Amino acid sequence: AAEDVQFLLEIHSKLYKKLQEQDRLKWAEEDFEKLNSKNLYRVNKETIPNKLKSPSSMHGHEKRTFKLFSEWRELEAMKKNLPRKWIIKDKTIIEIIKKRIRKKSELNDIKSISKTVIEEHGTQILKIMENISDTKKIDSGIIRVNEKQKKDVLEAQNEVKIISKNLGVVPELIATKKEIKNYILGEENVRFMHGWRYEIFGKRLLELIN
Repeated sequence: AAEDVQFLLEIHSKLYKKLQEQDRLKWAEEDFEKLNSKNLYRVNKETIPNKLKSPSSMHGHEKRTFKLFSEWRELEAMKKNLPRKWIIKDKTIIEIIKKRIRKKSELNDIKSISKTVIEEHGTQILKIMENISDTKKIDSGIIRVNEKQKKDVLEAQNEVKIISKNLGVVPELIATKKEIKNYILGEENVRFMHGWRYEIFGKRLLELIN
């Protein structure tokens, strides 16, 4: 562990000096201020969905059901002060969803789930699985990018590449493709619409799409 951190102080001094020379110290201070916010690490029922990632192999109602499982597991883990995977593992959730488990007896066929988990959480697991037929309606309304929006995303990405090249930084530091796409689809709370990223890219994006 000591070897992992022995050069950090030296690197910090060099990076700090370089940021000062390039007049970018404000960039780092803004980002660190957000990382130091306690709200970033507080978990509640409203913020859980923003912290979850569904498996790429899942789509539509399966993905929605996985999130329902994850929300329940997160709250259960917090309540018992245990790691979430001690409640139920990701691979177990995926298998339950893929096999469309509907009965408690069917849970016994899944090798990665213990009898203790079945006894303690079986009823809740089956209750979540009841949602799988209803969630198709929820996910069928997903907003998709139209041709004009695709063009806007592409132009914005090209603009990010130009700006990042001029500044000598990677494009993802300014904005990712996903962030750009989400903004064009209507999400306003993205990194590049605040602080230094807004000054160097956000303003320009508004000009492009308007």
